[in-house]
Amino acid sequence: MMGDTERMGGQAILWAARLAGLVVVYLLIRYFRPTIFYKGWGSLQPTYGVPTAQLPAGVPMHHTSLRVGTEHYNQTAHLGLGPAGLYLQRPALKASGQLLCIPYGHLTLKERPGPTGPLGLPVYGIFEARGVELWIDSPYAEQLIAHLPTP
Repeated sequence: MMGDTERMGGQAILWAARLAGLVVVYLLIRYFRPTIFYKGWGSLQPTYGVPTAQLPAGVPMHHTSLRVGTEHYNQTAHLGLGPAGLYLQRPALKASGQLLCIPYGHLTLKERPGPTGPLGLPVYGIFEARGVELWIDSPYAEQLIAHLPTP
């Protein structure tokens, strides 16, 4: 027969395994949301795409990391905040002269950037435009929040 101590130890291990499983599921849903339908740069391009020539003078473009839908751009994207809205440009479109201009009124703040992540991981602010999530790296997320219209 199993003693009470052995049974309690087995139950503790079982509960720890369940908790670890829940943490893994949470992290998968939170950071790797699977989407049945593609949502990314191509979903925003028809509505917000503009020729590079329409970038107003005086709008600096900053080299940064961001995520558009399910597409990650690790220090390869360019971002600018201009009078008309948020400008985004990815390397593949630089040659063709295309970029996105999303008006501030079309952006919704979903999550403010928090403190620096564990192990110095980057911190993102999460925004949404037409059902596509935009994860924007700090400090540009804070600057974008300052441009959003107040409800």
